[in-house]
Amino acid sequence: PKAIWVNSISISDESVNFLQIWIIPSQENVIPRYDQKIFDRQESIDNLQLLVSPDGTNSSLWIYQDAYISRIKIEDIDELDYNRFNEQNGILTFLLEGNAAINGSMIRKRDTVLFSSNEKVKITSLPYGSDILFIEIPVSA
Repeated sequence: PKAIWVNSISISDESVNFLQIWIIPSQENVIPRYDQKIFDRQESIDNLQLLVSPDGTNSSLWIYQDAYISRIKIEDIDELDYNRFNEQNGILTFLLEGNAAINGSMIRKRDTVLFSSNEKVKITSLPYGSDILFIEIPVSA
């Protein structure tokens, strides 16, 4: 089965900005791996920055799944149409900071919206910008 699990937990009174994302591999018995990388935040300003992919495209981290994780920090553009890397994938959007409208519905910091493989995704940024994570994952038939 193909699935994703996103978890955000704080066990103290301190403010923590930590997001844990689990994506199940596309095949069984793969060698577990862990990776990390510091991405240049400037590259995500008004530009979709690819962070994770199945093949390491554009210096992204690679995973054992036909999944993609991208980020954009919207400052000077009003709208963005998200174009899938794989048309069969669904999309989970996660608003890291700011406010935005997705397909006309208002979302706020830490809100998520899930889209099936045939839905278009249009982001409208509101004043003061938005920082959005796109998690594109296979959808079970």
